[in-house]
Amino acid sequence: MDVLTSSPMMANLGNWLPRQVPNLIGAELFIDYFDPNNAISDCTARLARGSPPDAHYRLTIKDIIPRRPWVCNPTSGPNQCGSQDDPSSDVPVYVFDLVNLDDNCPVDFCQQGNTDEYNGSVSGAAVIFRGDVYDDKTYAVKNVDSPSDPDSQIVNIACLDTTVAKMHLLGHTSAAKAESFSASVPERQMLLRQLTADYCGIGFPFTDEGTPIRIGWKNPTLQPTAQSQYGLLSANSLEALWFSQKAKCVDNPRKYTFGDITQKCPMTTCSSPTAPLPATMATLSASDDKVLGISGNP
Repeated sequence: MDVLTSSPMMANLGNWLPRQVPNLIGAELFIDYFDPNNAISDCTARLARGSPPDAHYRLTIKDIIPRRPWVCNPTSGPNQCGSQDDPSSDVPVYVFDLVNLDDNCPVDFCQQGNTDEYNGSVSGAAVIFRGDVYDDKTYAVKNVDSPSDPDSQIVNIACLDTTVAKMHLLGHTSAAKAESFSASVPERQMLLRQLTADYCGIGFPFTDEGTPIRIGWKNPTLQPTAQSQYGLLSANSLEALWFSQKAKCVDNPRKYTFGDITQKCPMTTCSSPTAPLPATMATLSASDDKVLGISGNP
């Protein structure tokens, strides 16, 4: 996958919750949403489109399902990357109904059936967090750590199939910080470019939904779990090396051609190494301290 334009809802809800949302079953959130390209009047058409029209909404949290994070810290002990029994780092997934208050139309915001955790008739399942703001045009990541910043009141409601939800599950949000791992803002920015194949760093994704990819990071305290299906050990070829803001070089693009990339920006090849990719990451990051990540093709 991933294309950021499968974007989360960003709700301006004030200082009503901490960065990682606590138990909110039964809570009702009232949200205003505006999209000038989404003027649909028929309820059936709205549901088919899978995105909310302009309106006022009531979001009711119906259930919370814990989900194991897709990241671990291999340096903090043998259980950090192997055990599935410790619930302390579980990520809460919020199952919710979304209703248009102007006409009482239900809204299938996250498209029913996109998550294995819940099969009921609901509007969606999502992670909810604050502390990071995403620009849908440039794919820029902004860290919000001051209450005086107007963006501090923005809350991300990210459906499980979106890039932003995957960043949260992969430990690359300020809300996902834990004692054993933490991703810096440059590392979060790098992962967003990785997931979306934004080689040029201009907010242009060279990938399509459903395209598999494998990723690794320079940060020794962060490693994708096997559950995430992003682990670098199953990669068969090098795709790219990544700075924070763009790819350093590209060898085997996951979807489009190298020529497609150079039509958007200057780019060089990496001269594919023959060593296993995890070892290659350590070697290449040591030789260039600006390289923060690597991606490979399964």
